[in-house]
Amino acid sequence: MRKVQCGDRDQAGADLPCILDFGHQDDHLTALGGTWPRVPRTRCCRCGAETDDPVPVTYSESTSSSGFSRWTCPACATKTK
Repeated sequence: MRKVQCGDRDQAGADLPCILDFGHQDDHLTALGGTWPRVPRTRCCRCGAETDDPVPVTYSESTSSSGFSRWTCPACATKTK
């Protein structure tokens, strides 16, 4: 039986997908040895569901501390308001 691969692509637009098993906990890896960090499981800011494939929505800068990102699940990311 063939295992399902992650298939995620680098947010910077890499052409090669991740070849590791779906649900892996390590950094992503391409067939040519390229890597990029795996974003940990995140809660969607719109529906509240947990997702392994978060999509960035906004990033807020802060003058007194580090900024923060808001994430959404792929289903909410495709919805229009």
